[in-house]
Amino acid sequence: MESQNQIIVKFSSNYPGLFRNVSKYILYLNTLFSQESKGSFYIEIVEDGILYIYQNITTFDLLNPRTSRAEISKLINGNELQLNPDMLIDGIVDKQTFPEHGIDFQYNFYTKQKQQVSDTLLSFHQSLYGDNIKISSSTDYDLILSIMDFDDFYQYVQVIALMANGIVSQ
Repeated sequence: MESQNQIIVKFSSNYPGLFRNVSKYILYLNTLFSQESKGSFYIEIVEDGILYIYQNITTFDLLNPRTSRAEISKLINGNELQLNPDMLIDGIVDKQTFPEHGIDFQYNFYTKQKQQVSDTLLSFHQSLYGDNIKISSSTDYDLILSIMDFDDFYQYVQVIALMANGIVSQ
């Protein structure tokens, strides 16, 4: 699936162990992602995060749509999911253990369409969280989104579950 149109997004975090369950369920997740994206999206675990690998910009756009919290809730409640969102964070973080200073989602983009990918991902997150996120960048990361509230964080976990079930891209 190597291609010059391929988009690789490295997703990491300042929260230790955040991807532990993703690593545990990687084969299951990739089976679901492969079925739902017809082989045009998969993930890989790296030492300090996850690589999201999209075959092309069309797949990237389909899996990062502008949507709202209400739409996500409606989809979660209206569909039987093969992947329960709680599986991804069980034993890692919950409402009581969510850090007071929030969790940073750190992104690096590896593509010729870096600005377009950054803009799309930012627009996707802003549609979910509105003004509830802090946006920044650094010399180490192309984009940093600081999620300050557990409910906002859980919203993203639900989106991942919907992606695995092919619902976001429908």
